[in-house]
Amino acid sequence: DPVSIFELYRVLNETGARIVISSDWRYANDVKTFNERFMLAGLMSDRVIDLTPKTLYNRGQEIALWLSDHPEITEWAAVDDDIKMDPLPRSRVVQTTWEQGMQPSHADRLINILGKA
Repeated sequence: DPVSIFELYRVLNETGARIVISSDWRYANDVKTFNERFMLAGLMSDRVIDLTPKTLYNRGQEIALWLSDHPEITEWAAVDDDIKMDPLPRSRVVQTTWEQGMQPSHADRLINILGKA
């Protein structure tokens, strides 16, 4: 989706953010594959740095587990179309839909949460 790709590029460019993948796509892909796909889509090819643990927990719990293993990360946001994001604080979760993907309002909220680089 060109709109979602552009909005993700805008977030990455304006914030300098790095990405940790929590999507189900991580079951069939590694960090290198994600970065290659980002490059093919016209995005920066070094932004995916890790994948959340693959557990039986919900996505929010997996993100919380990753964050607890990386206390050096103090500024973060979660972007997902999954509504099961507990125990993450809602102030750091940007809810999208699978039908529309990332829209300008989502990108604006992410930039607000993460701050400009």
